[in-house]
Amino acid sequence: MTNLLSNTDIQALVFPPDRGIGVLAVPPPYPVGHKLQNDGASGVNINMVYGDRDGLLVYILAYLGMAVGDYIKVYLDSRIAPVAEFFVTDAHFDGPEPKNIPFHISAKDMEARFSPLLSANKNLWFWVRRISENTEESPPVSLFYKYPAPGEVDTDGGKPFNQGLKLPVASESFVDQTVINDGMFVTVVEYFNQSIGDRVVLVFGSRKLEVIVSALGDVIFELTPELLATLTSTNSLVVRWEVFDAVENSSGWSDALILPFKPGIVLLAAPIFEQADPDNVLHHDLLLGGPTNVLVIGVFALNDRIELTLTGFTKGGEPVSHTYSQTLNAASRTVNFPIENEKLRNLIGGSLRASYQLIKASGTQLSKPADITISGTSLSLGLPIVEPLVDNKLPVDTVMASVRVADYWPLKAGATVEARWQTSDPDGIAALFIFRLIVTDPTQPVIFKVPAKYIAPYTSSPLTVQCVITNVGESPVYSQLLQLMIGGETQIVLKPAFPVAAVSPIDVLAYPNGVTMRIEYLDALDGDRARLVEVNPPTGTPQFPLVAFNINKRVNTVLSPAFLAARQGKDIGLRWNLNRGGVLVGKSPVMTLSVLKIVEGDIRLPIPTIAGVSDNGLDVNKLQASDLLQVSQWPLQAVGQPVSLSYAGIDDNDNPVVYEDRKGEPNTQMPGFTSPVPLSWLKTLKNNSVLKVFFKVNFDGVPDSASATGFPVRSYTVSVLAEDMTLKITSVKGSPSNTEITDGASTAEKSFVFRGKAAPGQQIELRDKGVVVGNPIPVDTAHDWTHTLTNQATGDHSYTAKALYGSGAETVARTLRITAGFALAITSVKDSFNQHIQQHGGAVTAVKSVSGKAPVGTEIVLSDASDGSFLGSTKTTLQETWNIPTSSSLDLRQGPYRFVVYDKNDPGATSAEYLVSVETRIAHRITRLEDQDGNLITNGSTTYNSTFILRGIATPKQTISVNYGYNPSGETIGSMDAQADAQGNWNCTFFSLSPGYCWFGVYALSSWSEFWEISII
Repeated sequence: MTNLLSNTDIQALVFPPDRGIGVLAVPPPYPVGHKLQNDGASGVNINMVYGDRDGLLVYILAYLGMAVGDYIKVYLDSRIAPVAEFFVTDAHFDGPEPKNIPFHISAKDMEARFSPLLSANKNLWFWVRRISENTEESPPVSLFYKYPAPGEVDTDGGKPFNQGLKLPVASESFVDQTVINDGMFVTVVEYFNQSIGDRVVLVFGSRKLEVIVSALGDVIFELTPELLATLTSTNSLVVRWEVFDAVENSSGWSDALILPFKPGIVLLAAPIFEQADPDNVLHHDLLLGGPTNVLVIGVFALNDRIELTLTGFTKGGEPVSHTYSQTLNAASRTVNFPIENEKLRNLIGGSLRASYQLIKASGTQLSKPADITISGTSLSLGLPIVEPLVDNKLPVDTVMASVRVADYWPLKAGATVEARWQTSDPDGIAALFIFRLIVTDPTQPVIFKVPAKYIAPYTSSPLTVQCVITNVGESPVYSQLLQLMIGGETQIVLKPAFPVAAVSPIDVLAYPNGVTMRIEYLDALDGDRARLVEVNPPTGTPQFPLVAFNINKRVNTVLSPAFLAARQGKDIGLRWNLNRGGVLVGKSPVMTLSVLKIVEGDIRLPIPTIAGVSDNGLDVNKLQASDLLQVSQWPLQAVGQPVSLSYAGIDDNDNPVVYEDRKGEPNTQMPGFTSPVPLSWLKTLKNNSVLKVFFKVNFDGVPDSASATGFPVRSYTVSVLAEDMTLKITSVKGSPSNTEITDGASTAEKSFVFRGKAAPGQQIELRDKGVVVGNPIPVDTAHDWTHTLTNQATGDHSYTAKALYGSGAETVARTLRITAGFALAITSVKDSFNQHIQQHGGAVTAVKSVSGKAPVGTEIVLSDASDGSFLGSTKTTLQETWNIPTSSSLDLRQGPYRFVVYDKNDPGATSAEYLVSVETRIAHRITRLEDQDGNLITNGSTTYNSTFILRGIATPKQTISVNYGYNPSGETIGSMDAQADAQGNWNCTFFSLSPGYCWFGVYALSSWSEFWEISII
């Protein structure tokens, strides 16, 4: 505790200021925390203006006669517009005593009155109109607002130091004992918005120094030997600076300059970059493509070994290093290390450090480092080397050119290297090709191979080559553009292709294996290839293959039968292209072939036939709907050829009729063609009339009836008998009762005798809901048939009789229900929310009850038909309904169920299955806490908000209780019910919660979720 009576402890009143003797009736405004200037002005800095969102805090000190209702206007610099105005209210009094009145001048108003980068005072005063209507003005106070802050603006606000400030410049890059003995200097380069009176602070290791700026320019700190001798021992010295102006605006600390610190150790002299200028800048352009020399100066003996280590950074910040070594074969005072020009080019815009160690028999000594920066106009990557070149031209017939990328010192494994190859085609349109590879061994040269297809088409064209290297995670570096030319082409003369063992015009059907076209070129080079080309081919025609010349300098290409068939009746033009190095280098003249059209109905084409019919007579009544019209594989058949199939005949009225089965539709069948016979249409034809079958193919692939080729026509004499229309079920009787069962009736019997009518001498079959029951049933000559079914299952049945002849007619259904004495049924299944679950539906969390109907007195057993497990039982007593609730006997697992009930006394009497799935429960929990703007508040964090939105998940449709409390023990202060939607999502909102510790939790199904805990400020 401070002793107020102590002579050593003095307490001073800072605010409000002492009014003193001769109190003014209206004192001037008082800016809180101002910095008193030499001229008496009240200095204001940026933090005072921007530290509060409302601006600069100023007080109007309580004045004589201050009363509620007084009206005050505050002016800064001029009376044009006040910077604040307000009435004096009860809030400005403490009982009868007036209080000092706080107000703010906005940052906007401050910067409107004070110009940046200028040092000028402005008057601040206020005017008051008392309730008596008398007015007064306060004396002005001189206000000085200085902005912006001294020093460059921070370029990266995310780091703790000001990235905009330049690093301090040390006269020595390495502090060893010789530097400590001699002293050194550190310079702070002239900074932005520098002013006389600024206080520059320098931290040098463990020492802090200050200089007051007395003249604009660089600020120099002298570090004397005495000061350096007091530094705390460490491996390196951190050097950084900051500046404060007259109103205590601060630049913030600069980034650190790190100086190696070796007290007590004397290092050898630093090596010398011979071509560097006095500012330690090496100008790459002045090297004229040659190396630079690094000189090591000292006293060296025979067999001394000097290891020179270079470490540097590219313009983009990529590190590099390399060590050179020389063992001396004679004593020397100077050793020269030449450094390759390409290494220096790679570092243009970057920096390089050289140091060495001298290894003698007596031990090893280290040197001080020498640092330079490298400038130059060249790009960081040298020109690529393209081969072969003749008179600076790339021969146009080059089969494979190479592009060697210039050496790049920072090259790393995984780097992406590109060679950009740009030329122009004969029309002058630029063509750019980019080749790319990934470096796996950076010690090996990077070479691209460029095949002839990127050279031959561009005869006599300019060629520009550029390389780009991108190390992983770094910016790309580019070479300069290498400008070359592609040489002129040589003349290539080609002869037309010609057919082998065939003459024009060509009979397509005479060449089932196609026609061979031969290309012959005796001047073909190794690797040359040829492609036969059709002039103006039909749309969608694929190219002929590109084929290498054989030992006889020939290429044979087959014109397939399908190719020829598609061009029947036409002339086709054929030429061939010479491909060298992947590029087209020559075209032959065109030769013309004529292809004869296939004659309509040519006997070499197959004739359409109905399967199973061996002669020209067609008995329609013996046909089945599944019988097929067939056409065997024909010459020149190809997948997708459009086909047309039609039938022509005479109906009972002697009218010609046509059935179009296919009309220019693509045929995907191979081999041949099949299609079901149009049985219903055939039955409409006149008995003993002639039926003709027409089949056509478009060999050219274009569906056009005019150009289609017709196959030989098939003719049949048709035999058509009227189909018996008496097919029916006439009687269904129960067995053994022999009682007729009417359509739709119920019966307890399970055996039945069926009787009916059908065509004599034919067969029918019985079906139940479309499923055949029993063997085929014969029909006697009186049109009658009969059949007995036994042991039919309980439930609904739908019986039909289907003819096994003709078109396969089928009767209308005869329905009945087998109840085995009474009907059992499940009518409802309800979930844990008492909601009805539909057949095939899903239950949320659990099944609450299963209910249904049964005769009074039935003992009902509920089971799962999927595994026969027992799920509960009950008995109907006074009414024909029953219910098995969860609470008494039904405890279901999660998963699918096939509910079924049966009579305990007659297990054969069962209900229809009721399918339900008990879905997986979802653990209730809080997944997100948000403020009123939707911003996330993490678990365990602190917040200024008092309104909170909670979101979470639970079992779909589940009602949960969301609670909160202020006691860590879990005592609930408030709660709110929420219901999860169909996807299991829920949310709720709490308003106006009190400051302090607060927890949230969800309670449901006798369990708590994990708490979400926060602190409210």
